[in-house]
Amino acid sequence: MLYARDLPLDLWAEAVNCAVYILNRTSSSQTPGKTPYELWNGTETRIGSFEGVRQYWICPCSRSIKNKIGKKSEKMLLIGYDNTNYRMYDMNKRDN
Repeated sequence: MLYARDLPLDLWAEAVNCAVYILNRTSSSQTPGKTPYELWNGTETRIGSFEGVRQYWICPCSRSIKNKIGKKSEKMLLIGYDNTNYRMYDMNKRDN
């Protein structure tokens, strides 16, 4: 995951978290029909929020940055998932 988009190696934790997030929401041969997430939480897995990792997205800037003639959005890279959010990485700022 890190080498596919030439991401810095200090994002290894983000890559591991993303892989674990996806693995916990997919079924395996040991638990057919159920995912580890369903077994642990007792609720169904929602996979509709999965988007392609390592895709570029256009994300709106925070209100403190934008003004009338300034940039309204930034190009960012999707690097992972959170419970209710996507984890984005700004390649220019090297910050997520």
